[in-house]
Amino acid sequence: MDDEPIFRRSAAGAPLGVVLAAALLVAAPLLGDPFARWMAAFLGAGLLGVSLARLVARREFLRLHADGVDFDTLFYVTRLRWAHVETFRIDRLGENKVIRVKCQGRFWGRKPFALSEATWVEGGYFIPNVFEAPLEEIIERLEEGLAAWRTLQGDA
Repeated sequence: MDDEPIFRRSAAGAPLGVVLAAALLVAAPLLGDPFARWMAAFLGAGLLGVSLARLVARREFLRLHADGVDFDTLFYVTRLRWAHVETFRIDRLGENKVIRVKCQGRFWGRKPFALSEATWVEGGYFIPNVFEAPLEEIIERLEEGLAAWRTLQGDA
């Protein structure tokens, strides 16, 4: 795969997080119970920090490459190799849609990703519905990448 398609995380959730954090921080001093005040302030500050980091960084993306697919977030990278993937399918997880990946496992590592230092995690995986592109478009590209890899390996 020469083009290495990248699907970036949608920016829609970050502004909502900033608004909710601001509401918590404004409401905290108005609460009567001291524990509730501290808890609202703590949660509001944490949510504000994470939301601002996501809003500014926008560093979460899904990248397809010749060896597999990487799900890159702010702090870590999950790498699925085509050799370990059996199938992709869109499924529901509660009210949300996700891409379920039936696979033997995945590599998980800190940034910058180094395969030699990554941890192997057994079992399947799911890709959340957090990207700007619809899951149907993403799964189509994933299946194309898997089919191309299988063709190169002579399995198809």
